Amino acid sequence: MTTAHKWSPPSRIRAVAIGLVIEQNRLLVFEGYDDTRQSFYYRPLGGEIEFGETGEQALKREFLEEINQPIDQIEYLETLENHYFLDDVQGHELVRVYRVSLVNPEAYHQDYLISESGQLPLHTRWLDISQLAQTPERLVPKGIWRLLKI
Repeated sequence: MTTAHKWSPPSRIRAVAIGLVIEQNRLLVFEGYDDTRQSFYYRPLGGEIEFGETGEQALKREFLEEINQPIDQIEYLETLENHYFLDDVQGHELVRVYRVSLVNPEAYHQDYLISESGQLPLHTRWLDISQLAQTPERLVPKGIWRLLKI
């Protein structure tokens, strides 16, 4: 029996695609916890770009895998270089950021549980952007705030 574990950054640079899903001043994010800092952080949904995929293809795949929701109206915004620490482990990513919409209108009214094989599940939340701005360091990756033009 395999025990689920918390995700940890690999010791390599990752290419990642994330999608900003914004509706009525709310942003769809997953909630993570940094044991070292003893605080929650929030990150838009998405994941690693697999070999041969475009960022857009990876994003479509990740939304289907993570929350079983198709996306459309995909608009590329920018690529961020993200150097960070999670639980005292260094991470390094090139993050392609997109603005996206969920195809199903009902999907904007639910939270989700992301379950990936061998990893602890992650909860998603719709967070009010103005409330999130009160603790801006909790929204990652760095640089995302200037892309949240509503």
